[in-house]
Amino acid sequence: MTSRSHQAATSNAQSRTLRVTPPSHRWECGCQQPAVLLATWTDAGQVNIKVRDRYWHVSGCGVVQTVCPRCASEHRLDLDALPGSVPDPEDA
Repeated sequence: MTSRSHQAATSNAQSRTLRVTPPSHRWECGCQQPAVLLATWTDAGQVNIKVRDRYWHVSGCGVVQTVCPRCASEHRLDLDALPGSVPDPEDA
């Protein structure tokens, strides 16, 4: 026998909807295992960068450059050159 509170909780869980967001892609440096996360980016061209206790959300930029904090190598992310990137309407 199932209690009423358990039945209510089960019905609430079944009616829950999940928020659908575009997947984030990882921008990494493979200098070590596990890889060092430099930033994440979406197909819409938004770059998300975490620096200590701050989060930077950048959109509308074509190229982002950074230096790996572990090995000091330079990395360049060209969002316009990625497959499936969204073209800028001003370029048309």
